[in-house]
Amino acid sequence: MLALTIWLYDKGAMGFEGILTCTIAMMGSFGPVVALSSLSNNLNQTLASGERVLSLLEETPL
Repeated sequence: MLALTIWLYDKGAMGFEGILTCTIAMMGSFGPVVALSSLSNNLNQTLASGERVLSLLEETPL
């Protein structure tokens, strides 16, 4: 993405403001991508915890 914006700037199709905007947008999208990648791990832990709770509830009292 950065190489494309520099190329467009070099050809005169994009100004410095465009490069700055694209760079900020690219850096700003990094956080949500990391959050999405950790979502599956959190979901797996939640499902495993739920299964343990349900197995405890299904036990018969002594």
